[in-house]
Amino acid sequence: MFDLGFSEILFIAIIALLFIGPDKLPETLKTIARTIGKIKRSFEDVKESVNNELRVSELREEVLSYKRELEKAKEDLSAFKNVAAKEINEIKESVNIKKEFEPKDINDDLEELERAEKEFDKDLNKKIDLANEATKHLTQMEFKHLKKEAN
Repeated sequence: MFDLGFSEILFIAIIALLFIGPDKLPETLKTIARTIGKIKRSFEDVKESVNNELRVSELREEVLSYKRELEKAKEDLSAFKNVAAKEINEIKESVNIKKEFEPKDINDDLEELERAEKEFDKDLNKKIDLANEATKHLTQMEFKHLKKEAN
């Protein structure tokens, strides 16, 4: 970790023995070891928290990507509906058909798609809120844990 050789460690041990004394040296070494262990655990906890946050962020991006794809599909379907309605109107006018046929089926499908999109948006927002709450909870737990270790 510190890239110390045997001679450097021996020199440090002799200096510590002279300044601390043989009576308090074992207790001092234990305290130093515990402190180093706490610091390592704290760094590992912070690293794990950052990794969890990155995973939540990646999931959020993926969900938003799906939402954009769904919105594009909705726009495409709406454009198709408009083109189909124009074509149907042109055919009706050219054949002089009365209002026996309406593009009602397409309208029903579009309305159903819009309802599905609204449900998807609600579900998406719930999942994003849950992810945010989970992140907040994990962060709070982590800070409590670090605070306990610091004490």
